[in-house]
Amino acid sequence: MNKLLVAGLFLGVGLSACCNREVQTSLSEELSADKNLMSAAEIDSLDKFLYKKVLPTGVDLLFDDFMYLFSTDYDFQKQRIDFPITFSSYKDSPVQIEADEWEHDNLLMGHTSYTLMFDKKSEMEIVGDSTCHAAEVEWYDMDRNELKVYSFERKNGVWMMEAIDLLSLDNLPERDFIDFYEKFVNDSLYQAKHVKNPLTFVTVDPDDDSSVLKTTLDLNQWFAFQPVLPSGFLSNIRLGKRGNKASNFKIVSIKGSGNGLSCTLFFRKGSNREWMLYKYEDVSV
Repeated sequence: MNKLLVAGLFLGVGLSACCNREVQTSLSEELSADKNLMSAAEIDSLDKFLYKKVLPTGVDLLFDDFMYLFSTDYDFQKQRIDFPITFSSYKDSPVQIEADEWEHDNLLMGHTSYTLMFDKKSEMEIVGDSTCHAAEVEWYDMDRNELKVYSFERKNGVWMMEAIDLLSLDNLPERDFIDFYEKFVNDSLYQAKHVKNPLTFVTVDPDDDSSVLKTTLDLNQWFAFQPVLPSGFLSNIRLGKRGNKASNFKIVSIKGSGNGLSCTLFFRKGSNREWMLYKYEDVSV
């Protein structure tokens, strides 16, 4: 490899060490043409050096921050996959995916909104847990009756994707709620029977953006104020490993991808074993 070229590239990396994501992406694009002159080993070495130097400080501290960059930056995503990565499917034998076979996956950033699901309110408080060392990103595809799970681990302070699994929804503990939710979203008559009346409603105080109002909605008001509910799929980020027990509570948070949407639906299963929406929060900005 041309020594002058290497020196120039590494000087550029050093000068960019304190820059933000935009500079990182720009630098990656500028280097792409020069990489045509390098061997595969030299490219791999340069990539590792580049991302070590110019990543935003603390990108591995919170999984949310890591996931944003992992989803949106092509080069960074390939750097943070433990190749060859195993793809396991309930339909076929496991396969190994090499780095040169990988196609960029937008994960949660591929849609205008995404969902987070919790079994209890206390789980919502650990979303920003910086001590977690395992996480899963989940895609529930109701049309295909499948769940795709991306598994991540943080080793030596660095998040890496370790495996991908494709599961059938049939034997999962949350299957009961998934079936209910899909019917709730698509059948207004069914939905009306599964909304508590009056419904607890929490929203931003129009006179003070820093505080919230707690009130109630009747059934007609719910249909007037309800958000656009995702149908056909649900997503989730799970800190830690998934459990194997069903819960009588489900919290579904709907988050916008850069559009300020933030609302949460609280469901519980009553003594009649029927799911019911009993609380709705909308703190969108």
